[in-house]
Amino acid sequence: MKKAIRLYPITSNKEHEHALGRVAELMEKYDDVGLNRAESAELDALATLAAAYEDRHFPVKGAKDPVATIKLVMKVRALKPADLVRLGVFQTRERASEKLNYKRALTLEEIRRAHERLQIPLEYLVADYRLRNAG
Repeated sequence: MKKAIRLYPITSNKEHEHALGRVAELMEKYDDVGLNRAESAELDALATLAAAYEDRHFPVKGAKDPVATIKLVMKVRALKPADLVRLGVFQTRERASEKLNYKRALTLEEIRRAHERLQIPLEYLVADYRLRNAG
């Protein structure tokens, strides 16, 4: 019989910070040597619990555009553009930089991946927004 994983809702900032720290550890391990099935399940569960806590305590209201929403989620979760590449939201760091600096529009696939992997509601990712001139 397999041992059950005990999961509890995150109810405080301290628990949230602890969960994010563990998520960061697991992401680093994933980059270095990969995760086993239990670690992968733990990462998924912790990310889901952290996202639920963030939805309750740091709601994304009135975001100006999808890029601003992604940047807000990055700030709350202490993510860097390289983390978005690791999570598969963007394919390369260069592409992440272009998107986060309004030089290129988000693609439908990037919107889907941001929704799935960052747990951002679609309604915050599909609004129109302006790109900045490259020059």
